Amino acid sequence: MKQANTKTKAAECRVAYFGFNDPRHYARGVEYVILTQATACERALYIFLGPRAEVFRWRGMVCIGLKKDVFWPVRLNLLIRALKARHRELVVHGHNYLMSAALLARVDLFTVHDGLAYLKKAMGSPSRVYGALEGLVYRKTKTVHYISDYARSMAVPTSARGTVIANTCPREVLTLPEQEQQGTATTGDYALIVRSIEARAGLDLVLDVAETFRAEQPGFRFVVAGKGPLLEAYREKAQQRALGNVEFLGYVPDNQLAALYQHARVVIVPALYGEGFGLPVVEGYFFGRTVLASNVCAMPEVIYCADFLFENDAASLTSKLRAVLDGSLALDATTCRDHYARRFGLARYRHQFATLYREALHAGAA
Repeated sequence: MKQANTKTKAAECRVAYFGFNDPRHYARGVEYVILTQATACERALYIFLGPRAEVFRWRGMVCIGLKKDVFWPVRLNLLIRALKARHRELVVHGHNYLMSAALLARVDLFTVHDGLAYLKKAMGSPSRVYGALEGLVYRKTKTVHYISDYARSMAVPTSARGTVIANTCPREVLTLPEQEQQGTATTGDYALIVRSIEARAGLDLVLDVAETFRAEQPGFRFVVAGKGPLLEAYREKAQQRALGNVEFLGYVPDNQLAALYQHARVVIVPALYGEGFGLPVVEGYFFGRTVLASNVCAMPEVIYCADFLFENDAASLTSKLRAVLDGSLALDATTCRDHYARRFGLARYRHQFATLYREALHAGAA
C-alpha cells in the first residue's frame, strides 16, 4: 500500500478488519475508510463475506473472502483463532455488526458509521432486533470508535469506552497523480453531487433547484455521480421534467471522479437522514472546492461554517447556490485545503489510529 508522507510511525501490529464488500468489485465508503485506517498499522487483513472462499491482495492489504453460508461463523472464529495463535500482536477491528457479533472472542475496536438501529428505523425496518445486535457488539468491544459526535448520539447506549475520530479523505492514500490530488485553478460551470442514489440522499431537492436554474442560468449544470437502487428512477424523473441541466452519471472510476471534483464550481451534499459523517464534504475541501450541505445529521460538524449549510427546501439551497456563484459566499481553494488539513488530514488521522492500535495491544497484553 502506498503510504502518505507523514512522520507518524505506524503501530507495529497486524489489524484484521471486518468489512462488507469485495473491494475489487465495490470500493467506496467503508472500504476506503478501512484503507485509510490501515495506514496506521504495519500489516492489514481485510475479511468479508462473499460467494466463495478466496484470498487475494487489494491495495497492499491481504483480503480473505469467507463463503457466505451457514458455516461462515465457524470459519470466522477458526480463522481469527489461528491468526491470534500465529500473531500475538493481532488487533481485531470491526466495521461489520454481524461478523463482530459472531466472533466468540472480544473485538478490540469497532467503528460506528451510523447507529444500526437508528438507520434501520429511518428506513422503515423494525429496530428492536437491530438494536439488540448493535448493543451486543458494543458490549463485547473494548473500544468503540465513532466517526462523528452525531454517529455517537445515534448509537444505542453502551458502557464501552468510546472515542470520536473524524474520517479523513481516502484520496490521500489512493495512487492518483499529484495534479489530481491538488486540483487546479480552472473550474467548470457545474455543481457536483457525489451520493449513493437512494432515498436518504434527498436528490429530489437537486431536481427542484435545477428546474429553477434551468431558466435562471441555462448554462449551469448539476452533475450527480454515484450508483444506487434509485439511479434509473432518478434518470427517468429528470427526463420527465425535461431537466437537460441534470446528469446522473452512475458509478464513476476514481480518476474520473477526481477530475470532476477538481473542476467543479461547487460541491453540493444533500441528505435527509442516515449521514454519519458526510465524506463528500471533506473530499470537496481536499480538492479546494466550496461545499454546500444539508443542515442535518453530521454535516454541521464537518462543514467550514454554518453559512454553508442549507435547509432541505428548494428556496434555501437556491439562495445559497446563488451566493456561491456570484462570489459572495464562495471560499478560495487555499482556505478549503487548509480547513481540510487542519481538521481531517491523513497525518492527524493516522496518528490517532496508531495510538488506538497501540492501546489495544497494551490492553490485550495486560
